Amino acid sequence: MKQNRPGFTLIELLIIIAILAVLMGLLMGAIQRVRSTASSLEDKNKLKQIMLAMHQFAGQENGKLPAANGDTMDGTEKFSPHWAIMPYLASGPPPYYRIVNHAPHWDVVEAFYSKLDLSHKWEWAEDNFSDGKISFAYSAPAFSHSAKLPGSFPDGTSQTVGFAEHYNFTSKRANSMGISVVLDSNNLDSTKQGSRTPSFADPAWKDWRPILTEDGTGHSYPDPHPIQIVPSFANSDGTRLQALQSSGLKVAMMDGSVRAFSPAITPPLFWAFVTPNGGEIVGE
Repeated sequence: MKQNRPGFTLIELLIIIAILAVLMGLLMGAIQRVRSTASSLEDKNKLKQIMLAMHQFAGQENGKLPAANGDTMDGTEKFSPHWAIMPYLASGPPPYYRIVNHAPHWDVVEAFYSKLDLSHKWEWAEDNFSDGKISFAYSAPAFSHSAKLPGSFPDGTSQTVGFAEHYNFTSKRANSMGISVVLDSNNLDSTKQGSRTPSFADPAWKDWRPILTEDGTGHSYPDPHPIQIVPSFANSDGTRLQALQSSGLKVAMMDGSVRAFSPAITPPLFWAFVTPNGGEIVGE
């Protein structure tokens, strides 16, 4: 007597495939979240490493910080605070540079590089790349000339931002961020390629800053918002900061702590955290 061999019907097979597809989707989503969390923790550790190196630099210079706009201690050359702290990073002495088109270009410094920075793939050309691929910019107000720890921070080092996330490459009034200063900041009328200092809130580069009222008694806070949340390349703006994750902007405070600013942070509150001696009282 002939017996039917057990097997799947077409409907059963389709149901199994659908279930497997759903499970794979859930699994891939979980893997992506784990990777994102791991990259976020890695970036927080890099920000801590940067600030530790900064404090070590200041300790060797009687508290003096490397100045914004790239001045070295003796004022004879132009380099950014990123360059100044490289000997104090866990990775060791400054990396060697390569000569490209008759100019020096620093190799990637891991402490300055974020895997979450989508702009690394947006280079304009092979011979036009940012020195060091920097994803963390320094605060120009915090590193003003002759700034020292802790005397230059009456608002408190725990209440003042030192470094923050920033796309390496941006589109609007484009400049890539370089370890060394290689572009004239006085000529910013058009979009062009090249490197700027890896800073934010920097008046030399016409970055986002409050506007002093006509009577000189206060400030207005211009639109758009100073923080962009994971913008596309077309919408990225070098005069503002770019959060590398939708959860908010990771920043390193001058005391070495790391925190995240909510996307909903108000411009006045953001600026209160940026100014080292504005007299603002900022609640935790």
